[in-house]
Order: sequence, then structure tokens, then C-alpha cells
Amino acid sequence: MQKPEFYGAVYALIENDTWEMLFVKRKNTGYLDGWYGYPAWHIEEWETLKEAIQREIREEIGLEIPESDLELVHICHRIDTTDRTYFDCYFRVKQFHGMPINAEPEKSEWVFWIDWNNEELIQNKSILKKISAGAYFSEIKNLEIIF
Repeated sequence: MQKPEFYGAVYALIENDTWEMLFVKRKNTGYLDGWYGYPAWHIEEWETLKEAIQREIREEIGLEIPESDLELVHICHRIDTTDRTYFDCYFRVKQFHGMPINAEPEKSEWVFWIDWNNEELIQNKSILKKISAGAYFSEIKNLEIIF
């Protein structure tokens, strides 16, 4: 039996004053292109969780978020079809200053504020539903997480 590879990923949940959430529409990545995703991705070697999410927010949407404005709200243990095991950490951004920009135009079409309840093509939408219901932890196998 092959040993699983373990990976960590961080996701930024950023809401505006009208309860819309910030998403980037993915393109040219080979993974869920055309879908709306969060500022997110892998934790680099020697980064803390908060350092990783701060870096991803800066790299993808050009905002600087102080550590004090980050709140860990959910962890998902995810086993996908590529024999990888992920620990996904979702952070709520409590407040931010400035205007988000599309800082990676080669990987995303633009930055959008969306009422996630009314959009189908949202990466990990099931996790948003769990967070809204008050769940702090979930486990998912075989890409159920997308729906």
C-alpha cells in the first residue's frame, strides 16, 4: 500500500459590507478553470498558516492583511482522487483596507464580489455551507468538496 502524501492549503474568506464574498475566476491553471475560487493555495515550506494566507492574499489580490485580522474558522481533512491528503485551513478576514485587484492576470480573469448562495461554479461551496452552519471541522473524500 502506498503511503499518502500530505499537503496543507489555506483559503481566504473575505466579505464586503453587503455579505458578498470575494472570488477570483480561475483561468489557465488546469484546475477548475472557469470556476470561482478563493485567494488560496499551498503552504510553502517553513511558513506558518497565517504567513501562508497573508502571502496568498498579497500575491493574488494585492491586499496586505495584518495577522490580527485573520481568524481560523474551519479545517477540512480532504482525501482526493490523486492519492493526496490535504488539510485545508479556511481563514475569515475580519477586516481589510484598500481595493482588491487581480494581481495574477495570467491565472485569473478578474476579482469578483459574489453572493455565493446564488452562484453554482464556486470551488468548495459545500465548505461555505458547513461554515455557515457553524461547523469548524469536516472530512471529505473524492472531490465531494467541489459541490
